[in-house]
Amino acid sequence: MGLGNDVSASFPLGLVFGWTARDEGVSFMPYAGGHMVLDVLSGPGDDLDLDGVVDLGLDLMFSGRWVMRLGIGLGGRDSVGFGVGFPR
Repeated sequence: MGLGNDVSASFPLGLVFGWTARDEGVSFMPYAGGHMVLDVLSGPGDDLDLDGVVDLGLDLMFSGRWVMRLGIGLGGRDSVGFGVGFPR
């Protein structure tokens, strides 16, 4: 949600499927799915937008603790994300 001279709000709804394969200290976890996003813009330029996105990604877990994640969104909102999870 964003506030200012205008108000904008996004409402996502989706479903993602994934699976896990393990091999000697490494877990391979790909996933795929899709979601829709309804954007509501209120103010002088009132608008409603509906976008569809296909989600693809891969998580790699090393020794059950370190995680590397890559995610890609294709469609109305193209995006790429990369992250690393450190053990506690």
